[in-house]
Amino acid sequence: MLSYRHAFHAGNHADILKHFALCAVLEKLQAKNKSFSVFDTHAGAGLYNLESEMALKTGENISGIKKLCACDENILPQELLPYIRLCKAYAEHSLYPGSPEIERYFMCQDDALVLCELHNTEIEILKSNMHRKISDFKTTSAYKPTSENAVKAQIHHRNGYEALLALTPPKIRRGLAVIDPSYEEKSDYLDAAKTIAAVHKKWNNGIIMLWYPLLAHRRQEIAAMKRTITAAAQTGIICETLDIQLLINTEDSHVETSLEEASGSKTPRLYGSGLFFINPPYLLKEQFENVLPFLSEKLGTDGKGSFSIN
Repeated sequence: MLSYRHAFHAGNHADILKHFALCAVLEKLQAKNKSFSVFDTHAGAGLYNLESEMALKTGENISGIKKLCACDENILPQELLPYIRLCKAYAEHSLYPGSPEIERYFMCQDDALVLCELHNTEIEILKSNMHRKISDFKTTSAYKPTSENAVKAQIHHRNGYEALLALTPPKIRRGLAVIDPSYEEKSDYLDAAKTIAAVHKKWNNGIIMLWYPLLAHRRQEIAAMKRTITAAAQTGIICETLDIQLLINTEDSHVETSLEEASGSKTPRLYGSGLFFINPPYLLKEQFENVLPFLSEKLGTDGKGSFSIN
């Protein structure tokens, strides 16, 4: 089943967690002035119009990125500023940058960016968006490449799990894999875990970042997925793992509803989301410790936001 369209949810609390983390990791990779590789297994469309019919249908970005962008920068944690300033630059065009856009924003021509998307509609939109000039979006970031030295993404219309297994380890071994399935299918939990275990075995210095939803009826699948990944990280050369969660409500607040039923409702379709890392970069945990208290307070529903770091 390939019915998921991220345009309904772009800029929501889950995107904020995921994309803040992505910016933080990419900053660390870029800072060493050495080439690196990035794989994005479920790339989506790359850019999203926050005024589109799909975005307006759910309104999730209003309580998400629009809320954060409206904050005085003086109250924001310093670690959050690169991400927020990037979002503000795109918001001037009513756009929100998805992970492929963020990735190419921090990368240059000597780096390697591999984007995978299986959805027949999303892949065509992705190809179009990746031809847009980054220079169209003005920010104060020191990392923005010029049109002359911007990375040229390799775009694959294929299963992201299969592609990651086939294309790793990369020639440029320093790098990151971003795994962000829709979890439409129950099998995604097992597929993600098995793929990560296999990829880590042959690319043991690669940073792996997995996003996962917090859904009350999937707690067993989530726990099993994380056990498999943790076991893989502890096999052979033992690697550090990091599991963080941002909750905007309590677990018992989650009720499975259709998109139509959820529109305009305060009942969350997700009560939060998490990120699981293998080989998290140095001091990434400390960055989360500084940012998550703010995000949980600002994005939490009726004061019920919380977070965890393990």
